[in-house]
Amino acid sequence: MKLTKQQLTIKLERFLDYYKNYPNENRKNELLKIKNSLENQVYKIGVIANMSAGKSTFVNSFLGENILPSFNQATTDCAVFIYSKPNIEKKAIIYFEDKQPLTIKENLEYELKQYSRKDEDCEEKYRNVEKIELFYPFKNIQNSNEDFEVIFIDTPGPNSTGEYKQKHKDQTRAVLNEVDLALFLFDYDQLDANLQSDEQGLWKSIEKRVKKDKNFDIYFVLNKIDGGLKDNLREIYSRDNYEEEAKKLWFNAENKAIYKLSQAAKNHNIENPKIYPISAKYGLLDRIENKTFDEEDEFDIFLRIFKRIFKENYKNEFKKYVGIETLENDINEYIDKEIKDKILQKIDYQIESIYFDETKELKTKIAILETPQKEALEKIKKTENFLNKESKQIKKKFEDELSNLVSKYSDEIKIKVNGTIYEELEAKIPEATERTLIFFEVRARNALQDAIHLAKTKPLDIKFIKKKKDFISNFIGDIVGRTDTISINVNSKNEVKEYEKEITDFMISLLEDYKNNYLDIKTDIKNIYQNISFEMQSFYLNYKKLLSDELDENLNIKLVIPEINIDINLNQISMPKSIIDYNHKKAVWSGGGSFSSRQKISDEEHIITISPKLIKDIFTKIIYSIKKKTLTKELQGYKKILDDYKNEYLQKFEEFEKQKQNEVLELKKSLSDVLKNLEITNKQLLVLEGVKNDNK
Repeated sequence: MKLTKQQLTIKLERFLDYYKNYPNENRKNELLKIKNSLENQVYKIGVIANMSAGKSTFVNSFLGENILPSFNQATTDCAVFIYSKPNIEKKAIIYFEDKQPLTIKENLEYELKQYSRKDEDCEEKYRNVEKIELFYPFKNIQNSNEDFEVIFIDTPGPNSTGEYKQKHKDQTRAVLNEVDLALFLFDYDQLDANLQSDEQGLWKSIEKRVKKDKNFDIYFVLNKIDGGLKDNLREIYSRDNYEEEAKKLWFNAENKAIYKLSQAAKNHNIENPKIYPISAKYGLLDRIENKTFDEEDEFDIFLRIFKRIFKENYKNEFKKYVGIETLENDINEYIDKEIKDKILQKIDYQIESIYFDETKELKTKIAILETPQKEALEKIKKTENFLNKESKQIKKKFEDELSNLVSKYSDEIKIKVNGTIYEELEAKIPEATERTLIFFEVRARNALQDAIHLAKTKPLDIKFIKKKKDFISNFIGDIVGRTDTISINVNSKNEVKEYEKEITDFMISLLEDYKNNYLDIKTDIKNIYQNISFEMQSFYLNYKKLLSDELDENLNIKLVIPEINIDINLNQISMPKSIIDYNHKKAVWSGGGSFSSRQKISDEEHIITISPKLIKDIFTKIIYSIKKKTLTKELQGYKKILDDYKNEYLQKFEEFEKQKQNEVLELKKSLSDVLKNLEITNKQLLVLEGVKNDNK
């Protein structure tokens, strides 16, 4: 029979009632920990995108109302955490960088629209928002009374520029490393651009997590799929046989887009990608009860297409096409089968373990009480001697084993951190130098955003860059590996400082990108934590067996993977005062005669020069400074977490040892009135078995 949260809650309450009558603080506390774990199960789903793909409308379609603001331009300036539980009180909590949180219960839609904007686009009171927590029930996702809490995280708008761009990239990557399931959104109408752009490095992070984290999953969502329907219908040139032609062309363009996305996923080593074509816009309009006149008209026009082609079956075909319910059902099924069942089984196993230990203790006590008193006293004395002598030796061996594990995994983490720093930072120094030189050259002839885009083309491909902008000077192909200086002309002296700032900002943005790639090490560290916890559990089981012959294999230790914080602050980077040289040459005129008769020999020139060696030296100095400042601090933090693991298991062993000592003392006391205590213990065992039977 399938376990439910309600069944386990009842089971826990009955055991807790048992311990009210037969006190045992250790076991009662274990049950309370299990109960807390059951009540606070959370499943995190993140919504991410490389480019604007209608994320807020997509989330709104799950809510069934226009709650999150959605515009054509990137708007959401901070991550929005949506907490969904049945019958939850609808409200939002706004967290600020410079003041206390604010709770909003009225005019949610309007207020969220204001708080989600960039600071320069809103009034003073709506500025400096750090994050938003929205408490609102989803329409269909995990909405039964006994379901676990589901948190949706809508990441900031990806198309931001200026000071917001890096902040949003950092937040999106952080969310991606935190969630259990990621919904990666793409825009059908902009699919090629979506697939080419990866300035946030999401593909790389996803590829790493899929490969290394067995508890993580990714769904690819192809939004605005209704664009495909319009593309198909454009192929119909005659009204004759319209329905027949429409059915022949049905989903042609959509399937081509799905194939493109599938190939992109496979290129990043994600086999059998789960792809969901949806129309969040029309899925939301279908659910909004009080549509505006414009919304009603737009929805009716779209629905009319399905009525014309599919006649009486148009509603089913419409819902199937917009795809929201299909995605909701698959998310629910995934949580139920892959997540919830495993969690409930684990918790049930923990409860059964406590029942087993309690039963074993009572049966041992009964066996001792039924033994002749002299023989029983000898057994107790022997047990006391064991606990006072051999037990201490076992504990020492156990502690040594744990210390060896800490040393082993500390070395593994050190190797992993050093290797990742080399791969994602040190080894990128030549590449960073080359990209900066390309930026310098391209910027002289093109807009800033063009220069950034071309200089960040992945992988670094000079042929591609030259093809893309064939009017770039011919020597750009020779930039890679150059050691001599590179000079270009600018229009005036005033442009020099502007160029220098842009180059500096570009260099820092490269370092930010490399830093974010390094932060993907979180997945590796999580796996190491899981491995050491598993090994420590195994050691704990083995040494526990040395103290007690018959024990259940459930260790009653909840595996908690601690939050991994990596602090690399690039705001403290010290850049040289000048990274380019400026040389001004006045115009040269022929001498003698009146000014009107003189001839210009050469024009005035404003020349800026950049040295590849200087750029490389700057990157080298900064990256090695980052390594020196962060490496020691980071490794100390990891070592502390491993030591905490060791101390947790050692404490658990000591508690078990103390429990055994208390049992022996109780047995000695019980022998003073054998018959009375035998009757009491048998009665207690019957009560315990009754609790067990009631739970079946």
